[in-house]
Amino acid sequence: MDLARGRGLVVREEPFTRFDVHTADECFLTGTACDIMPVVECDGRQIGTTRQMGPITAKMIEDYRELARTSGMPITSGD
Repeated sequence: MDLARGRGLVVREEPFTRFDVHTADECFLTGTACDIMPVVECDGRQIGTTRQMGPITAKMIEDYRELARTSGMPITSGD
């Protein structure tokens, strides 16, 4: 959420409906296992104008990877 705000995006944490997803310009999910995952279809309906990741989602992935690279905890092999 901080990364999105840093890009000047409006961030709200609130319930949403399928209609909100179906009419969105872009959609992505976040989580521990997937970091940021683009969503281009929901219930067989295309989200946005193409079946490809949108430019905001691409920038968010780029920002997240940079943040993880520069401030994340290093993973060691345990050797």
